[in-house]
Amino acid sequence: MTPKSFWLIAIRLLAIYIILVSIMSIPQWFSLITFGYTSPNQQESLLLGIIIFCLVAIFYIIVIRYCLFKTEYIIDKLKLDHNFEEERFELNIPHTAILKIAIIVIGAFLFIDNFPLLFKEVLLYIQVQPLYSGVFKNPQTGRVVLYLLKTLIGYFMFTDSKIIVNFLERKKQQSD
Repeated sequence: MTPKSFWLIAIRLLAIYIILVSIMSIPQWFSLITFGYTSPNQQESLLLGIIIFCLVAIFYIIVIRYCLFKTEYIIDKLKLDHNFEEERFELNIPHTAILKIAIIVIGAFLFIDNFPLLFKEVLLYIQVQPLYSGVFKNPQTGRVVLYLLKTLIGYFMFTDSKIIVNFLERKKQQSD
């Protein structure tokens, strides 16, 4: 493994982590935007919330795009592969295998972290359901959906990591 391939893997793993963090922060942004309706300056705070959300979303998209698909550009501009004493590291594992292992580990952590929370929220949903006349009037519905999605994303990453690695490799080859 060369220093460049090491940095390719490290930056792509960082991008996958950033994607997960950004997905997990979406409900917080919705609560920030809807908070604008309850504040004294409703229109101003709602507009400010939407502007901040758009700026953060654009920042995330740019960082993810460069980290996933223009990784070599980052390595060249930051000169990450320079000043190494050795040209090659003694690690004879293909970078796709390391990427696959990392995706499996991230998916497993995501699944393990959210699976119990899903059951907790479903139980709370069932307990408070008689108080509400509809599914969407129950305040627990959003949390059940959130933890269900997080659990399913973790399960997908854990079981189908090859699809994600193939997608990343195909995008890398298209950008080269």
